[in-house]
Amino acid sequence: MELRQAGPAALALALAAALLALSAPPASAQEAEEAQSQAVRPDATLTRPSNPRLPPRDHFLNAVQAARSAARSPKLQEELRNHDHVRRETFAKGPGRWQVSWFRGRCETARIAWDAAADHARRCGETWLVPEILVWTASALQLGPEPVRPAIARCTALVEETREHLMSQAFIRRIERSAPVAVKGSSRLYP
Repeated sequence: MELRQAGPAALALALAAALLALSAPPASAQEAEEAQSQAVRPDATLTRPSNPRLPPRDHFLNAVQAARSAARSPKLQEELRNHDHVRRETFAKGPGRWQVSWFRGRCETARIAWDAAADHARRCGETWLVPEILVWTASALQLGPEPVRPAIARCTALVEETREHLMSQAFIRRIERSAPVAVKGSSRLYP
């Protein structure tokens, strides 16, 4: 669960803990160096592991183990009891770090809505909106229930439709290129 969703009390508690941690100096230069090596760089990107059962380079745990560890949190368990149909996604976030996110996905409903919005924009002459809407359509394909091969075919068609809009093409191609990993056994574009 992210702090921005947790509410003001949880955010205040997290800020207080962060300030307390920052105010305590490390006991030695070695501890300071270890603390620096454990810090998440602001530019650390989230990546999906190619195999959730194998630890990525610079990681001790694999994605499945990281997700299980995160799921043991009593606070998270309480929050998940309040939500049904929640999807978990696990990302490597820099050396030795994981980000495990849960979200309530209605990707198929979203894809249908984005398709309808694109059709409406085409019919009413607002064609400048279509490429951006198609990016959202592709994002719904990425995490929705669509089988991988049809999702790849649809992304390929979306790339063709956005051929004059390079930024939209770039976003759609990024989703489309995730497919070779997924074809190896997942039913979604990202395993």
